Amino acid sequence: MLEAAHQFIQNEASATLIAAFSTAGKTIVAMLALVFLRHGVRWFRLPRAAPPPSVIARLPSPLLPRGKKPTVFSPCWHLPYCREFLLPVCPAFQARKKCWKVGRGCMCDPDMFVALVKDMGAGVRGKQRTAQQYMYQTAQEQMRIKRKGDKPPCKTCFIYLEHQRLKLEFLSPFVYPASALILWGLSPLLKKSYLAFSPRLASWWATISFAVYQPGNSLEQATPMGGTPSYGFYAFLFLLGLLLVIFLIRLLEWVILKLKW
Repeated sequence: MLEAAHQFIQNEASATLIAAFSTAGKTIVAMLALVFLRHGVRWFRLPRAAPPPSVIARLPSPLLPRGKKPTVFSPCWHLPYCREFLLPVCPAFQARKKCWKVGRGCMCDPDMFVALVKDMGAGVRGKQRTAQQYMYQTAQEQMRIKRKGDKPPCKTCFIYLEHQRLKLEFLSPFVYPASALILWGLSPLLKKSYLAFSPRLASWWATISFAVYQPGNSLEQATPMGGTPSYGFYAFLFLLGLLLVIFLIRLLEWVILKLKW
């Protein structure tokens, strides 16, 4: 009789908590819906002006077929920021190799700037010639290649950075199957670890849910909601998978955008 009364009190307490959390959740959802509705109405009422074309959209894409976007496999002369007027003297274009593979290109080769300024300076005097010399000196200081065997400044080149962005865009979808394969390979070890910590989790869950806990019970046995005997492990695996996806995406961004690999 006492056990039945104790179980009734526990069920009443659980029902009260569930009802309170349910009411709070519905209230929050309703408030968010009103906020989104308000912003949506304001967005539809605002007059829309045609957005200015981006810098990348205004730049030419030499030798790129119309309507075709550059990809991670595109050579440097198909990417934005390529200086089309330097293609005839560009060593990377002449060799049909990417400039970051050759180590020379239209954004970093001083010899190409020298030839350009000499051609522009023919017959030019006074202030215009001084401006051209200043332009050449500034470009040479910003994107020079040292003659002592140092690597070219690819990590600061706009063309190479665009290539890295396309690489990140190409590799990002592979994070999800990679996470699934990692979890599948580690599932036996994760299941052993889960079963080892399951009694502690069951004790904690019984404390916050007012359920009866017997020493040695697993998390599923201490849960009043029922379910299959392994649903707790799959929930744990799902949460671990989300954390793994976030970690791999951040790692990929760090390797590609920070280390420039």
